[in-house]
Amino acid sequence: MMKKATLILSLFIAVTISSFAQSVKDIEVRVDGDKILVGYTISGLKDYQDISKISFYVSRDGGQTFDGPLKEISGNISPNVRNGKYIMVWDVFKEIPFLDEELIFDIRLSVAEKKRKRAIMISLVGNTITPLGLRVGQLGGISWYAEFRSSLMPFITANYTYENESIIDYNKPGYYQFTGDKGYAAWSVVGGATFQVSRIVYFNAGLGYGVENYLYKIDEYTYEPDIKTGSAWAKDAAYSYSGFELDAGIILKFNKFIISGGATTINFQTFNWVAGIGVAF
Repeated sequence: MMKKATLILSLFIAVTISSFAQSVKDIEVRVDGDKILVGYTISGLKDYQDISKISFYVSRDGGQTFDGPLKEISGNISPNVRNGKYIMVWDVFKEIPFLDEELIFDIRLSVAEKKRKRAIMISLVGNTITPLGLRVGQLGGISWYAEFRSSLMPFITANYTYENESIIDYNKPGYYQFTGDKGYAAWSVVGGATFQVSRIVYFNAGLGYGVENYLYKIDEYTYEPDIKTGSAWAKDAAYSYSGFELDAGIILKFNKFIISGGATTINFQTFNWVAGIGVAF
């Protein structure tokens, strides 16, 4: 009759994987009757990566040689496991009869990358200055996007310059009056890349050109006779910007539904947020 062994266990981790981003950690070993339970945690596995094989080995000579892969095992040993905590159960006396020995375990993973599917993205985007916007592109791996945003009056051209509550370059005969209408003539065109970092999380970063002109509307009049001759716009240079625009943010994808948020700047002189909602298919 075989005497049940008193197991003296020490831990060793030698993980064979396809990328340094994945790891097996938090190894815990305990004896449960005539079986050995090995708890372990898999981390760093990306959504586009699969474990194609998981094998367990044991050394009885201090790690010089390893026997395996072990066969009398059960529990979470399927190659379909994802990131998380798992337990392998080894029916040790069926496989390697022994007495008091030191065991060193080696868990080996083979990780394969599956082809990442790209989805077409269409999203409405905007902020307080440019509320009307459309972003199109792709999501998946490293992909692309293009974006256009505008204000409600994007392409109005200013005829005059506003400063200190007056127009400083008005040179027509007659006079003018402010109508009270004001706002941004603004638009942006940006193109860039999207980067997948997990199953639902993507980053976007882009470069383009943007214009933000703050305008005041005036009505123009003649003195004799006192009649209105037209309307014009004056630009407030203190609150107007144009130049290279940088755009960056995060995109979250829930099945076909996407939401996004980020920030944008023109020449690092003006900063604003950008938010969006859309679909990916």
